[in-house]
Amino acid sequence: MFDLNYAAAQIWRTLESGGSEDQALTALIEKFPAVERDTLRKDARALVAELSSKGLLVE
Repeated sequence: MFDLNYAAAQIWRTLESGGSEDQALTALIEKFPAVERDTLRKDARALVAELSSKGLLVE
C-alpha cells in the first residue's frame, strides 16, 4: 500500500487518467510556483520510477 502526499497524488491522477509525465509536471509547476522546476521534475521522475519498479505503472 502506498500513502501519497498531495503532489504525488496529483501525479498519480494525471497518469491514471491517461496524461503524460510532462502534463503532470506542468500541473505541479502551476500549483507550486515557489518550488524550483528542477526540484519538481526530479521528484516527479523519482515517483514515476518507483511506481514503475513496483509494477504500478505500465507504458
